Amino acid sequence: LRAIHARGASFHRAVSPSSSRMQSHICASACALLLGCLVLQVAGNDFNLRAIHARSLMRSEGKDPANLRADDDQLWFTNRLDHFRAAEKRTFKQRYWVNDTFFGGEGFPVFVYVGGEGALRSSVVQSGEIVDLAAENGGLLLALEHRYYGLSHPFANLTTANLEFLTSQQALWDLAHFLVSMSTKHGLEQSSIVVVGGSYPGALSAWFRLKFPHIAAASLASSAPVEANENFFQYDQSVRRAAGPSCAQKLTQATQELQKLVQSEPSKIKYRFGCSEVQDDVSFMYVAADMAAYAIQYGLKDELCSRLEKTIDLVEAYAEYSKWLQEKLGEKCITFDITSYTGLQAGEGDNMRQWMWQSCNEFGYFQTAPAENPVRSPLITVDWHHKACRDLYGPGILPRTDATNAYYGGNKTAGSRIFFVNGSDDPWATLSVRHARAEEPSLVIAGTAHCADLHAPSGTDPETLTHARDDIARTISEWLHGESSDAVRDAIL
Repeated sequence: LRAIHARGASFHRAVSPSSSRMQSHICASACALLLGCLVLQVAGNDFNLRAIHARSLMRSEGKDPANLRADDDQLWFTNRLDHFRAAEKRTFKQRYWVNDTFFGGEGFPVFVYVGGEGALRSSVVQSGEIVDLAAENGGLLLALEHRYYGLSHPFANLTTANLEFLTSQQALWDLAHFLVSMSTKHGLEQSSIVVVGGSYPGALSAWFRLKFPHIAAASLASSAPVEANENFFQYDQSVRRAAGPSCAQKLTQATQELQKLVQSEPSKIKYRFGCSEVQDDVSFMYVAADMAAYAIQYGLKDELCSRLEKTIDLVEAYAEYSKWLQEKLGEKCITFDITSYTGLQAGEGDNMRQWMWQSCNEFGYFQTAPAENPVRSPLITVDWHHKACRDLYGPGILPRTDATNAYYGGNKTAGSRIFFVNGSDDPWATLSVRHARAEEPSLVIAGTAHCADLHAPSGTDPETLTHARDDIARTISEWLHGESSDAVRDAIL
């Protein structure tokens, strides 16, 4: 879902050089709401939604995600292919972006947008919460595209052997090498660095502060699933809770009826959903569940629930929603099918096969059906996901979730100056840090979903979100300056 969402449709507000948080609030009624985590990226399981959403975002900007053009503002950095073996000398080019509009010069902070499972664009350093933070603190803005995504490909194809170097650890070292080089080259040694990300990049942001505290002074980790989980049935439970009793009951009934129809007349029911190209019946049930989850995760709950609650033909209402969502995102049904990511070409707008590799290799994040009261089909199991991993990448490729959690600490991180932010309606929040500790504040924003705090302010924002952004800005400023954040902002603005 995340990958789909990352490719998805959203609208940005333009941030002028004179923008400030106060001005953002004043003009909020004219600012449109981003539906996803800023630039969004990804592929595979529900993160699959983010990748799809990111592609839709590109389309809303007049870009074809299958044929991205060079960004006029993009720059290139040479990074090592393998940071852990000295004998490996190969390198690759990574895209990055700079916005120095607000930069106060030597000693002022640097805000870094951490790339994730999808192509980045220059817009990540031009709009959104990170830009407001830079404006308020006289900060320099940087963004680094994640290896294997967008145009930052080490190889021309995505075979299993070539994907060996696609890991979160390698990505963190990419960022470390990049920031040390930028600091040396541009005289930023006296500048405090704040790393910012949402969803998987949010986890990377937290992990970077944990592993490289001598480089990053602070982290803003929005909707960050820092706990690897192979059997992520809690996602389905969160969907049920966020949907509400009535809608959840209707959706459960629709799923049960749909599963019976798939067993008796699979071709007919897939056609009704606009999903004739999905061959496997369990894959189709997964796709249907993913489309429903998209509504919950990205603020479209009313589009799904209103259809289900005003009709007795629940399957037909579900099918109409499916076709509506495909049209809205400009995506075919097959895009939601995680078993279909077999293409080996490393295209500029492709991110699905790469993210599924990361899920199969490191994180799991497999959205399975819980034992009691599942919303999705009980046929969607860990074993089904394991088979998908084997079919895509070969035998022996299974998520090493225990190793991942041992390395990073799971959702029991022991770091400092990491601000974890989650939405109360976000199914991914269960894998994040939701209980504040001494130097790791945590904020759950009532009535919001995935990465809501990173979006540009909008006239439709709930009051809880507006206050949360102010809390985040105040905390980051105090970490950077060690004094009253109001005084700091007044001095800079």
